[in-house]
Amino acid sequence: MEYKNVNTGNIDAESVEIGDKIYNNITQFIDGLGLLLTEYKQQLDEINHLILAFKPKTALVLLQALEKRINDSQTTVDNKTKSKLLFLKALCKRELSEFTSQESAKDFIHAYNLNKEDEVLKTKACIEYLHIPDSQKAVILADELLSIDEYNLTAWIVKTITSSNIKQFLKTVPNVIINDYGFRHSIIYHIIRVEKLNYLEDLRQYNLKLTFDFEKYKEINFQNKDSFLVAIDLFVNRTFNDHPIRYINGKHFSIERFPELNSGLSLIEKYVVGLENSEIADSTKNQKLYLHCLKYLISN
Repeated sequence: MEYKNVNTGNIDAESVEIGDKIYNNITQFIDGLGLLLTEYKQQLDEINHLILAFKPKTALVLLQALEKRINDSQTTVDNKTKSKLLFLKALCKRELSEFTSQESAKDFIHAYNLNKEDEVLKTKACIEYLHIPDSQKAVILADELLSIDEYNLTAWIVKTITSSNIKQFLKTVPNVIINDYGFRHSIIYHIIRVEKLNYLEDLRQYNLKLTFDFEKYKEINFQNKDSFLVAIDLFVNRTFNDHPIRYINGKHFSIERFPELNSGLSLIEKYVVGLENSEIADSTKNQKLYLHCLKYLISN
């Protein structure tokens, strides 16, 4: 089965589980900033709520206004505080179409350079160097992370996708990482997109198999959005490069031959509906199209 990428949307595929790890700590991250800027805690709480509610445009405006207030008050702000504010601004920018991935990546990296002891900032900078792109610096940070935590998921993803021979490098990756669902999705997506995989069966050469754990995707939130996106992309690619061929040939689109279809439809619908009233609703156009196409195929 020829397997081509039909999704033209932008996906930060390398952050499938990285995003989950980092963004689960957003509230704690902002709480820590609130301790540094106690007089602005109310504004920070509001910004936290807006980010988690997928309202990055409004959150970014408030962050910029907060920075201006701090500067106008001539308050001395240390690098730790600056790094946290910059990190939050970068989080907002990465969700907005008017900013490129390189722009937000530079902010994430700048935030790390202001506060190199922060593990969250280092982890994010590690992956963001790939968007500059600067693979060498990404690998340097990956090695630093592995020297502290030999099972750091971000580091292993970076080391794998920057290796000269992914097939061989995967043999050196610890089993606990290889068996990680998010790691496998990240690497498979990268292989399909960059390594120009022509057939899904060719994943066997990497000792990988594309599977879906639909129970993981109960409700979309800021923490798991990237995981949703990559799972949807992989699912849609597999579907449109196999089953629609039967329909075009005049044969009925058989749900019996594709038992995961309803689960896949539910996955896409949760994503689209979950973001329909957000400030990034326009970013779901591709997913809406997939949803309508799949529903049409099984109803005709």
